[in-house]
Amino acid sequence: MRSSRCGFTVVETVVALSLLSLLLLGLYAVLTIGYRQAREAEVFETVHREAMVGVKKLTQEIELTSRGSFSDLSSGPTFVIFASPQQLQSAPNFEQYSYDGNGDLRWQKWVCYYLDSADQTVYRAEMALPSPVPAPPTAATQPPLSDFQALSAAERKPVFRNCSQLRFRVGTTPASVRMTLETSDNVNSDKVTRILIDNEIVPRNTV
Repeated sequence: MRSSRCGFTVVETVVALSLLSLLLLGLYAVLTIGYRQAREAEVFETVHREAMVGVKKLTQEIELTSRGSFSDLSSGPTFVIFASPQQLQSAPNFEQYSYDGNGDLRWQKWVCYYLDSADQTVYRAEMALPSPVPAPPTAATQPPLSDFQALSAAERKPVFRNCSQLRFRVGTTPASVRMTLETSDNVNSDKVTRILIDNEIVPRNTV
C-alpha cells in the first residue's frame, strides 16, 4: 500500500520565498515613499510657517515707521534699523502710542532686525531713544548694528529660524522698502525645501 506524502519540493520552496521577498520589497518601497512624502509635507509646513511668521512680523513693524529713519539699503544689507513710535516691549501696553501737547506722535525707540548667518536665525532687538521725540529721528542718529548685536540674549529675541537669506533694498519707489526672505530646511540628506518671498512694504510715514 502506497502512502501519500504532502509537502513542498525544493523548487516550490525557492519560488515561494522569492515571491515573498518581492512582496516584502514592494511593501518596503511603498512605506519608504509614504514616509518621504510625509516628511516632505512636514518640512514644507514648518518652512512655510517660519517664512510667514517672519514676513508678518517685519511687515507690521516697518509699516509703522518712517522711511527717513531707515538704515542705508543701497548695498542690500542683511539687517535693517528703523525708528518706532511704540514703547519698548517690556513696557505695559507697549503697542499704544503717545502724543505730545501739540498732538504730535512721540517716537520712542530704535528697532533692528538682523540675520545671524551662523545659526540661520533672524533676531529682533530694540533700544530706547534718549528721550521721546515728536518727529521721526533720521538714519544719521541711529545706533550701529554692533550695538544691537551686543545686547544680552534676553534682549535679542529670535523671530524665526531656518532663514538662509534676508535682504533689504529700496523698493520700486524711494518711499518703499523691498524685503527678500528665504527659509529652508533639509528634508532628507539629498533634498532641501526652500520658500522664497519677495515683499514690498510702504511705511505709513514717508518722511
